[in-house]
Amino acid sequence: MEKVSEQKKLFLDTEKKTITLVDELTMVSWLVVLEKYIESLNDTYSVSVKFVSSSTMEQLNNKFLNKSAPTNVLAFPIKTDNDPLQSLGDIAICSELVIEEAKEQGKKVEDHLAHLFVHGVLHLLGYRHASSPDSKEMELMEIKILSELGIGNPY
Repeated sequence: MEKVSEQKKLFLDTEKKTITLVDELTMVSWLVVLEKYIESLNDTYSVSVKFVSSSTMEQLNNKFLNKSAPTNVLAFPIKTDNDPLQSLGDIAICSELVIEEAKEQGKKVEDHLAHLFVHGVLHLLGYRHASSPDSKEMELMEIKILSELGIGNPY
C-alpha cells in the first residue's frame, strides 16, 4: 500500500449494534486509488463514513429523497470555505443491505462495500447518474477504480 499523507483523513463511525464491515486502513487504501483518477483529491481533504442500520438508512432515505425504503449508500456533499479538514462530505452505508446484496449477487462483501464506497465518494465529488450520459461516465470511473483494486466490473 502506498503511503497516505497525514493531511488526508477518513473518519469512520458505526451506529450502535451495527456491523463495521471493514477497517479504516482498508478504506484509506481505497481512497489512495481514487486519488489517481480524481484530480481534486490530490489536495488535503476528508471524508466521513458511518455504517448504519437499515432502519436509520430508511429514515435518511425518506427525509432526503422521499423514498420509504432503506438504500445501500447515501452521500451528503459539503461545500464550505472555512473547513480546516476540507470535508468532501458524509457517506452513510447500510451494513445489513451490503451483506444482503453481496450474498444475492454472489459477491464478496468487501468487494461490494468497496464499490459502494467508491460510488459514494464519486457522488461527494459531483458525479451523478440521473441521466444516461452521466450514469455511463460514473460507471466507467467506478469500473476503472475497482479494477485497480482487483475487483471485477460490478455492472
